[in-house]
Amino acid sequence: MNLTGVYHVLHGSISPMNGVGPDDIKIKELLTRVMNGNVKEIILATNPRVEGEATSMYISKLLKPMGIKTTRIARGIPVGGDLEYTDEITLTKALEGRSEIWPIGDVSFWTFLTNLQRMLLVHGTNKKIFE
Repeated sequence: MNLTGVYHVLHGSISPMNGVGPDDIKIKELLTRVMNGNVKEIILATNPRVEGEATSMYISKLLKPMGIKTTRIARGIPVGGDLEYTDEITLTKALEGRSEIWPIGDVSFWTFLTNLQRMLLVHGTNKKIFE
């Protein structure tokens, strides 16, 4: 994958519990750069915690009226990770951030999930992926 563009570091996340609001991080500077440039997409890379989610949502809502595509990097199971030790939230985020495999093989997504759930049950994990 070859992405061209520039970085913008926010220097933090919105965290009302810690007294950090939108004006305390570099969101105004980001908006200035966006309005002064030919920006087509903003890719957000914030920590996968409540503060990171809040910051991403806030920025996304600011950029939507400008017609700028706002995406977020995928979150989930790291390469080489073991599903047996993956918590439910991480597994859910990994499934939400899934992408289509190309070319598409003979196995449908639901078949994959069924096999994944069976594998989790075989390994003694009682995590349910779906009902």
